[in-house]
Amino acid sequence: MRRWSLIFVVVIVYLGCGVEMRPSILLYTPTPIPPDPTKRITSSSLPLVERWRWSGLTFDLMVITPQDQIIVASSHRGDQKIIVFDAATGNTIWESEKVSNLKSLHADDKRVYIGSIRYVRAYDLETGKVLWEGAKQPDFKRGSLNVYSKGELLEVYDSYDSHLYLLDAQTGQTIEDIHRSLLFFREDDIYFSGICGTPKMNCLNATDVTSGESLWSISFNGSVYRWPIFMDDTMLINGGGQIFAINSRTGDITWQSSETGLVSNIASGGDLLYAIRSDAAIVAFDLNTGMRVGMIEMSPRQAPPTNSRGYTTFYTIAASDRFVAVYYGNSQELIVFEKTNNMNGNN
Repeated sequence: MRRWSLIFVVVIVYLGCGVEMRPSILLYTPTPIPPDPTKRITSSSLPLVERWRWSGLTFDLMVITPQDQIIVASSHRGDQKIIVFDAATGNTIWESEKVSNLKSLHADDKRVYIGSIRYVRAYDLETGKVLWEGAKQPDFKRGSLNVYSKGELLEVYDSYDSHLYLLDAQTGQTIEDIHRSLLFFREDDIYFSGICGTPKMNCLNATDVTSGESLWSISFNGSVYRWPIFMDDTMLINGGGQIFAINSRTGDITWQSSETGLVSNIASGGDLLYAIRSDAAIVAFDLNTGMRVGMIEMSPRQAPPTNSRGYTTFYTIAASDRFVAVYYGNSQELIVFEKTNNMNGNN
């Protein structure tokens, strides 16, 4: 009897791999990852004061809305859901039901959007009510749908099948289905791809989609983070652990940070850019020059990609004009700072 049970489990593993590529989640509840010791602030030269922190969360997606709600995609024992916090108090505004295969998260001033393997879903920002599902995919779909909000237009990138779906953000209806190989993201009439003769995403190619003209190509010393920040024709992006300000039409580099080892996305708040360094420090840069203007040092300085017990970890950051939120995967902590007028970060 024990022998047949073993065979049954092996068959399930084999079939699960063909569908989701994550059979462990289908078969059993994984052991929770033990967090590293809590982070402590050892020094600060930024006008930020810690307001609250939430421990025990596991996630890799986070945004802050213009109304200062912090939205995270949380994962606990294989179950994923959306949690919306009030940035000022840390109170939970709402939580979603379980979401399967959640891959991306974005928001605007009205709605929260998620992308999974098989659909895009919109929630009402204030209430958490599900408003619609769109960009429906086949049952045996692979890859992921990466969601990016641009006003009343929602861009959904399917890199596995090389599609870009343009959705009506209010209704979820597909306005246009664009098939373009290797598309990484776009801005206006410029399409950006990232395959430069290597399987790693460590470069950008820019193409004018109207004329088909290749505009420029830049290689970096490491991976490129997906969503840059655009300011007119300037693209701000983390490429290979440095921040670059690039003219999106000419490819000219306006500035690049002397700071290296940045292992998170970049976030814009007011006239500063924020990123997390590999030693867990929060570093702020002047938006116009790329010069470092201050930092918050943390201890312990456990660096990604793995923590002291060998588990994969990650850092992510989000900012608004009033708040900066950081997440440390190795200590499983969401820490929220509020801006002050005091450069020492004290009231």
